[in-house]
Amino acid sequence: MENRVRLCSPLKGGNADHVQVIDEKLTIVALIIDVKRRQLMMQSFLNMSEYLATKNNLLTITVGDKSRLFHLAQDGKPYKIQRDEKIYTVSVESIGMTTEAQSRPYCDLVISW
Repeated sequence: MENRVRLCSPLKGGNADHVQVIDEKLTIVALIIDVKRRQLMMQSFLNMSEYLATKNNLLTITVGDKSRLFHLAQDGKPYKIQRDEKIYTVSVESIGMTTEAQSRPYCDLVISW
């Protein structure tokens, strides 16, 4: 199965389009989208409950086997995340700026499993 998602840079007090629930075993959160370098720093969580429990301390989380902090580049190789027997492959399709009045960075991802 393949899923295409768009993550945007987080806004204080704004909507939550920097968080995507992929399926019952994977939630991803954009932390930093660098348009100049075409890079994305994001974190994966087992589920929304795990994300909500730690969302105020995202950058201080210790990288472990269930919650991962990772870095992707538009021209880089895909990243693999394993949850039980399921392996997700995450790759960056494009990085750019939105065309809204309040323009902000976005990242389009392709996630397959």
